[in-house]
Amino acid sequence: MPNGGVGFSPDPDGLLDRIVSWVQADGGVQACLLLGSRARHDRPADDWSDTDLILVLDDPDGLLADPAWPARFGTVAIMFLEETMLSLRERRVLYADGTDLDVVPMSRERMLEHLGDQHALIALGRGHRVLVDKIGVFAGLDDRIANAQTMAASAPGAPDAALFTNLVNNFWYHAVWAARKLRRGELWVARSCVDGQMKQLMLQLIEWQADLTGANPDHWFDGRFVEQWADPSTLAALRDSFAHYDPADVARALAATMDLFRHLATDLAVRLELSYPTSADGAATHLVNELLQPVQTR
Repeated sequence: MPNGGVGFSPDPDGLLDRIVSWVQADGGVQACLLLGSRARHDRPADDWSDTDLILVLDDPDGLLADPAWPARFGTVAIMFLEETMLSLRERRVLYADGTDLDVVPMSRERMLEHLGDQHALIALGRGHRVLVDKIGVFAGLDDRIANAQTMAASAPGAPDAALFTNLVNNFWYHAVWAARKLRRGELWVARSCVDGQMKQLMLQLIEWQADLTGANPDHWFDGRFVEQWADPSTLAALRDSFAHYDPADVARALAATMDLFRHLATDLAVRLELSYPTSADGAATHLVNELLQPVQTR
């Protein structure tokens, strides 16, 4: 929508053309890889998608530290540095027309290291396009991705007993922890635990549940596209498990999260013939009820 004469009209294709021309002309930049939605056929980019790039160069730290270079491609509105899931750093740039650019610079050695990692290769398998490769760092990439996908497909998706028990105990410990924080009056911390760490543990159960359907869906990461691959009844229950910034509502959301987690975990235990940590569930539920009663009746 127009705002002060500036409309939301991103131009990712034009941005890519300008970046590729720069990479081809700059002797210090050795390769450029497009990944993410703009390189995908499945769930491709839309108007809200950003542009994700990896640049291979001699001095990645120097490029990260230099705030001037993104301006050669357009009018910069917002820019900052952020750590990625792979413990790398990226520069995120929002241009005035709405074009969103995320760039991860890395050395050739670091790039080759990541190309030997199965999880990184599977992520690239969801969508990538080599735009420039002056040094052959991406040679054989398609074969590496195919091998990683084959290995992932043959790996068991279900948890073993130790992994399952540890996750369930982790959840119930944090249920009590969140209730203690809420009782103390640390609302921010309690809500962050209920809708953060506890939901992440539940997400693992939701992924295992999806594995058991036999469809073998791609879970992506961190809940991406969960609305498209998770069980519909689980998604319906999730709607009532998130909290407003209010003590009574955090208590309500905690109880709903516990109920849904218990349902998922006990169902998985039956399906996988695993022992469910009933004692942990019972102890945590008793303590949470004791701790939250004043909050719930307020």
